[in-house]
Amino acid sequence: SYLFCMRKLLILLLSILFPLLSSAQKGSVMTPDKKPIAGVLVTLSKTDSTFVKSVATDTAGRFDLMSDVRPYLLSFDHSAYAPKSIRAEVDDLGDIILDERAYNLDEVVVSPKDMEQFATHKSYHLSEEQMGRYPDFLHALSEIPMLLVGIDNKLSYMGMGSVKILLNGVSSTESEIAALNPCDIAEIKVYDTPPARFAAMGLTCVIDVITKKNITGGSVGINLRDAFRPIFGENTVGVSYNKGESRWSFSYDNTIRRIKKDRLSQRLAYEFEGKEYIKEKEGIDSRSDRDENSFRLGYMNSRQKSYQFNVTGYAEANRRNGNHYQNVRYSDGQTFLSQNTIDNSQKSYYLDLYYNREFDEHNEALINITGTHYDSRLLSAYSETEHNTGTEYFKSYSDITSRKPSLIAETQYSHSMKIGTLSLGVRDYLQYNLQNITTEGTTDRESYTLSNRIDVFGDLSGHLNKKLYYKASLGVEHSYFRVEDTKTFSSFYLHPRISLRYLFANNMQVFAFYRLNTVSPTVSMLSQTPVWIDNKYVYQGNPDLRPYLTHYFLLGAYYYLPRFTLAMNLIYYNSPNDILPYFVKGDNAIVQTYANMKKSERYEAVAEILWYPFKSKILSFTLTGMLYKYNVVGYDYSWTQNSARLFFRTNLDWKKFGVELFYQTTSKMISGQLLRRMPSAAYGELHYRPLKGMTAGIGWRDPFFYAYEEGTETHPSALVQNVTTTQIRDYANMVYIRFIYNFSFGRNVQPPQKKTDNKDTDSGILLE
Repeated sequence: SYLFCMRKLLILLLSILFPLLSSAQKGSVMTPDKKPIAGVLVTLSKTDSTFVKSVATDTAGRFDLMSDVRPYLLSFDHSAYAPKSIRAEVDDLGDIILDERAYNLDEVVVSPKDMEQFATHKSYHLSEEQMGRYPDFLHALSEIPMLLVGIDNKLSYMGMGSVKILLNGVSSTESEIAALNPCDIAEIKVYDTPPARFAAMGLTCVIDVITKKNITGGSVGINLRDAFRPIFGENTVGVSYNKGESRWSFSYDNTIRRIKKDRLSQRLAYEFEGKEYIKEKEGIDSRSDRDENSFRLGYMNSRQKSYQFNVTGYAEANRRNGNHYQNVRYSDGQTFLSQNTIDNSQKSYYLDLYYNREFDEHNEALINITGTHYDSRLLSAYSETEHNTGTEYFKSYSDITSRKPSLIAETQYSHSMKIGTLSLGVRDYLQYNLQNITTEGTTDRESYTLSNRIDVFGDLSGHLNKKLYYKASLGVEHSYFRVEDTKTFSSFYLHPRISLRYLFANNMQVFAFYRLNTVSPTVSMLSQTPVWIDNKYVYQGNPDLRPYLTHYFLLGAYYYLPRFTLAMNLIYYNSPNDILPYFVKGDNAIVQTYANMKKSERYEAVAEILWYPFKSKILSFTLTGMLYKYNVVGYDYSWTQNSARLFFRTNLDWKKFGVELFYQTTSKMISGQLLRRMPSAAYGELHYRPLKGMTAGIGWRDPFFYAYEEGTETHPSALVQNVTTTQIRDYANMVYIRFIYNFSFGRNVQPPQKKTDNKDTDSGILLE
């Protein structure tokens, strides 16, 4: 009886102590008239949006989450009710009220309630109505301040294109994002100060698109944009399927161009071995083709609050070729017909293995190993033939085959504390490039380049009183290069970064950012891969390049109102020993290559206004303006250039119809001894949505243009005086069709994905 009494006493004590020893977030989800809502997905996250666990409410609307995370975020999602998110620290939240989805009410675009500020990033929540105003989800990202989708469907941030795109943390592309079903999007995370693990990539911004966690079954996305005169296509098909703890995904991307009116015109003047080459090259309508096909197959197995394993296989086959014909007139009156041929083919493969382990709610680690292989061939030829006799006056060519394997390994450990989150990691990047080069009148020769870069990094992020957000990072990099057996380079660099952000109110903030980066030459810049431009004028890499440092300062501000958004940034770059285009005298020709300059500077002022003139939000205007000042100091010259550029976009959404107009002005920018003329462009699209998830439309690219035009000019100090203009007349007044269809055949809980992809994107072939 004594043992029986002791057992009852022990049970009684445990029943009393258990609620005290354990911690839970609990409550009930109700309608405004206090009726319980069953089947609401309740997701618990840390304050930096790191997923912890989720549960569905029972028939009485109750939920109970066992976690010691404090403070925490709770999000509530149900198809019949408006989503809701709250931040709290208490255990019992009482009744949570959800309003019915008001599909016919006005939506607020990127207002304070649609944007949440975290220590590491901003989180945006776009409604289905907002996203439905655009032909696809990619273009809907234009709702986010400073994000711009250009005419080539490429994302830029603050006017710069160095944007990394993730889908549920996995490296993605614009085409894959465009094929997503907008109904499946939960939030968009914007890292305008990228995490330390991305520091070596020199990114301006990282965008992570997060899908809803209650997706079951599978989904299909089709996104097509095609024209028939000329033959023009950008097409994507993506399929995913979920079952239990596994997820399979497949995507196919296709890009095709068949251009018949591609004109390359030049005015050339240079001297080599005592002979002057002064000529005018008038471009003739020529053919240029482009074919890109990529396949991606992925598998993921994961268990919430335990582990995640990903394996991704990728294969890509690309080919670009062009035969540019020109009427050539020398200064002495002789005339010739020239042919400039470029044929570049490339096959690439990679296999990515990723494993993440969450030990508890405060500690996790990951390891990522990626193997990449490139096979490529570049054929470059230039010839001149007399008009009258047909006699070949000059011919030269180069044929380069390349094999480049690489191995990238990364590991990272993260620990969350009251003061913030600490992350430590190591990344090792090893690559080898072997080339076989054949040129006119020479025997075959082999060239190889070996490089290894090790980054040790860490960052700490947090906030003080939810007003001042901070982030501090430090990286140590060791770089090693070897070009054949004669040239080696080895060095250590520090990469400090600091970001401060102050919130005056929920709709107004200012921030400052500084980083010091090391930029290493790519394998393609180091490899001597000659591309012939003229008789004694060639384009190739420079094996003597050295890494350089870049100081980057940014001061910015955001201001939000329900129908008005203003974003501004002031930016300054200072890059001693910057790697930029430069002209030197080679053994057989004048060489356009790359060299380390004394210094380059860039000043930028970027501002964006998003305005909805009507309360109904059926009409929007977005204006992005940029002012630039470039300053380059070489060893024998200096160059300063001021420039400006405007981007304008307007959207009209009325019932099932939509209209989108886009225009960008031309601009100029200095790059070493070259002045690049950036193209102006425009398009207009009319859309019709006959069914949910389906959009059909027609577009008009570069209306009333003579040609899509861009080019370069050289500085007076350059050994070659060259004014080059490329005109693609096929793009002018091109009419294309759009078809987008996104549908789902079930939903399931989808756990978080990995945060990066180590794919090597440098093929080793230097080709602009």
